[in-house]
Amino acid sequence: MIDNPWFWEIKQHGSGPDYYLTLEFEANAEQLVEWFESQLSSTYRRNVNESSFRWEHVENHEWSYTSVAIQDGHLLIIRRSGNDQPAVDGFLQALLAERCFPLKRWRVSAGGDEYATKYFRSGTDVISLQRYCAGEAKSPHLTHVLEALKQALADLETDIPYSLGEPEIQGNAMTVPVLYPVPFEDGAWLVDPASQELGDVAREVSDHCDVPALASAASLHELNSYNKVIGGTFYFGSEQT
Repeated sequence: MIDNPWFWEIKQHGSGPDYYLTLEFEANAEQLVEWFESQLSSTYRRNVNESSFRWEHVENHEWSYTSVAIQDGHLLIIRRSGNDQPAVDGFLQALLAERCFPLKRWRVSAGGDEYATKYFRSGTDVISLQRYCAGEAKSPHLTHVLEALKQALADLETDIPYSLGEPEIQGNAMTVPVLYPVPFEDGAWLVDPASQELGDVAREVSDHCDVPALASAASLHELNSYNKVIGGTFYFGSEQT
């Protein structure tokens, strides 16, 4: 059983605005669509496009909703906005109990509305998800996190010359500047393509070290010169919001 909302750590951090639970099953899209059609109540509105099946449930107003999508063959994404309890608990319990849909991987993250994605936790089976929802979340070993970050950047196939600055540690949280040449175009500092690459690195370190992680591109300014952007910032641990 899932004891707590899967987004408990997201709320604890004050992250958002949207919450995501991504589940990957050993099942094809047709099986999942058939199961959802039999489980979701009439309060869910079904939308279909070329890449996904989606059901939406508007709770109190248009900014508070639950969205369930099957895309890329076998990914389920549950997303919610607003402050209300999402209407997913019942069918989530039932889905995880289905023996014909073995869970291969799960991930909890937050973001949306052009905010960088913050990766919280991930796992490879129902038991690890149940433990996480019971409030089991490890405190990070920040020395190991820093080493994993260095290795992930070293392994990154990119044309951008990234280099790490001096980390700052406060309690169970660590901030690490990452320096690189940030393009300037049409009067603005460009976030891409570094945003995607640094986000991938943050996700990899989060998975490897079981630690909340966020990468913010084009956010590091030259000392005493806010008008000069010289890189981005990695955030790791339980105190960054």
